[in-house]
Amino acid sequence: MYAEHIAAGVSESINALCPSNSSQNHIPPPFILTSSKAYVRSYTFISSVDHGICHLIAFFHLLLDSPFHDPRKFVSYLFGTGLPCIIVPLIEAYRYRGKQHWLLRYPTFWLMLAQIVTLGIMSTIYWPLLLISRAQSSEAEEGNRRTNSEAKNSRKTDLGTGKIAKLIGPVQAEGLIFGLALGFVLPSVATVLHNDPFTTWAWQFYPVFVALARVAYVSLRAPHTDSENRTTETVKPYRQNAIHTFYIASFLIASVTHILFIWPLLQRSDWKVQLVDFLIPLIPSAGAHPSRHAHNFLKWDYALGYGSIAVGLLWSARNFGQVVTMLLWYALAIPAFGMGGAVMGILAWRDL
Repeated sequence: MYAEHIAAGVSESINALCPSNSSQNHIPPPFILTSSKAYVRSYTFISSVDHGICHLIAFFHLLLDSPFHDPRKFVSYLFGTGLPCIIVPLIEAYRYRGKQHWLLRYPTFWLMLAQIVTLGIMSTIYWPLLLISRAQSSEAEEGNRRTNSEAKNSRKTDLGTGKIAKLIGPVQAEGLIFGLALGFVLPSVATVLHNDPFTTWAWQFYPVFVALARVAYVSLRAPHTDSENRTTETVKPYRQNAIHTFYIASFLIASVTHILFIWPLLQRSDWKVQLVDFLIPLIPSAGAHPSRHAHNFLKWDYALGYGSIAVGLLWSARNFGQVVTMLLWYALAIPAFGMGGAVMGILAWRDL
């Protein structure tokens, strides 16, 4: 995927937007964009670092400043339907804490890795590590269950189907929602609406913003935790309601985004062409506009990232029948609700 896009001229297009000579900053690139803004900025006030950052910013602005509708719209589609991709490492960090690989305890690391090396590459590293860690923990838990002969405990420690609502406290659940809203949703909206290189640069650090917002919220709420003000009977339904609301809202955001962007395309006479142009990754063509190349690259990254998540979630099934049911759900839900809605549906079934 990467070699093909480089061969098609993506690197040359980005280099044209990030000239190394400051005197060439106002020379227009050899292709048309809707904006004549300069992408070489003082992001860190270190010229060598700023030039490297410019390449990253220029890639996103090939889409944001594209003269075509599809590349510009795809950024909004990516943000709206990509929320489950962010939720997975955040949620998995809570599951079997202390019994999994230590890297899995740090979702910010994985989300920043996706920003640096793309979601597709990150997912192909994250999911094998997660599944291997689960298998090893499952063997250890199985040995403990056989030793203790506790059938009830076996249900509580099932790695594939542990209920997140029982593992995340109410304050942590609130912090997760607050962190995503403040750290991801707001920067994503600002990136699309403001459309400025500095805003795009700030968005690259959304995993850090999410983590900081979560920590700040939990720290402020810690002195007034629900456990001090509520009885055990009231805390449990409140905690479950918070998680349920969070999952339902995430499903609706991903699904509604897909419906708003994709369903209108299906009503056109040339819907197949429209759907392929907007969503289906293709082999890059050397003669296409650079924004088309960037769009196609993100389509491949989106497909590889979500493909890894969809396949990885199949390991949540406890029997062959559940695997078949999950595959059937994918077949029906992906066209209707998109990959984000389909994956969020599996997460809700597994975790709630």
